[in-house]
Amino acid sequence: MKRFTILMGAFVCSLATASFAPPASAQDSQLDVVLKRDKLILGTYSTSPPLAYVDDNGNLVGFEIDLAHQLAKDLLGDPNKVEFVVMQSDGRFPAALSGKIDAGMCSTTITPDRAIRIAFTYPYIDSGNVLLARKDANVTKVGQLIDA
Repeated sequence: MKRFTILMGAFVCSLATASFAPPASAQDSQLDVVLKRDKLILGTYSTSPPLAYVDDNGNLVGFEIDLAHQLAKDLLGDPNKVEFVVMQSDGRFPAALSGKIDAGMCSTTITPDRAIRIAFTYPYIDSGNVLLARKDANVTKVGQLIDA
């Protein structure tokens, strides 16, 4: 099952942040950094409809983009105080770990290895897997496909 979650720094969840780039000073939390900057820098995709994609007018839109604007509004009082860094799947963890982004809002499967390095929020979408087969294939169980 794929879980969609936000790759976040400590300012949204209370998970360990040792794997994230250090804040501006020893006393500053990641939330302090974002508040002082007055802008949230968020990594996302641009080719994952309906979550995050570029519409016909060239605007970044989708469910995750809407969530990001709500997060900026909740943290900074303005839904437009978010800067999106569009990235590919393989760039999301390096960007979070290096401090290039404050958080990532990208569809991500949480695995134990990733959870050691990245602080995840609670999932905001839980998707299931579905297998389709032609009716005349007479497939009633996934196990039937192992030797197929």
